[in-house]
Amino acid sequence: MHDDLAVQLLIADLSNGDLRAQAAAAERLAQIGAPSVEALVDVLAHSRRDTARFHAVSALGLIRDERLVEPLIAALKDRYALTRKYAASALGRMGDTRAVEPLIAALDDVDDEVREAAAQALGRIGSPQAAGPLVDAMLDGKLWYPEALEELREAVIPLLVDTLRDFEVMRRSYAAMALGTLKAAQAVEPLITSLSDGERDVRSSASFALGEIGDTRAVEPLLNALHDADRETRFQAAAALGKLGDQRASVPLRALLKDDQREVRESARTALRRLRSQGFST
Repeated sequence: MHDDLAVQLLIADLSNGDLRAQAAAAERLAQIGAPSVEALVDVLAHSRRDTARFHAVSALGLIRDERLVEPLIAALKDRYALTRKYAASALGRMGDTRAVEPLIAALDDVDDEVREAAAQALGRIGSPQAAGPLVDAMLDGKLWYPEALEELREAVIPLLVDTLRDFEVMRRSYAAMALGTLKAAQAVEPLITSLSDGERDVRSSASFALGEIGDTRAVEPLLNALHDADRETRFQAAAALGKLGDQRASVPLRALLKDDQREVRESARTALRRLRSQGFST
């Protein structure tokens, strides 16, 4: 009875109070837990106040209860972006695969924070069904959250490698960056091939990725990339060689200190300092 009365009073604050009262009520309702679920779901489903629905979903997101999956899925279509964002995050924490398809649909949300929350949630759930849609959303520029791919790396890395041959320049470039973020060792040879891509954005992204992966098979190709006509590719190649830590890079990096672009010279200096810190003679 005590909890029932407390829930009623707190729901009144959540529904009708100012923002401070709503936030305090949501926090307390989350602490009460299961006894507050039905009342919070009712607010989420029926309140006309955007902030009331948002605070309801923020409280529900802290309660683990299977009854919440369907109401949270419905909240992915709420008119208020913060409610949609918090619903996506809550579904990710719950890890229920019933949310996978609705979260995939949320990757097309008009709000960028909602799209990112949906991507993060899909990564946490880890369903292979999400691999293709997540990769496409990132490569098409809808969002950039490669960390979401980590739990699905076995499924997404082959997709990203295949995309290095895509006809769209930016998809090839984003694929290379994602492979670097994932430190995908199996992508080294395809990324080395991408250093010869006809588009500078792809070459610079491949240089970045090879530095992140850290495989010394990339040293000689990156040394060649120091002579690329594109300054960003030279910049990234120098940075990558500093990360790879190989004596073969010392002389070419010193030569790059005479590059006509200041940022390229700075990248070479930084790379040489990294080599020295690893005990290499520069």
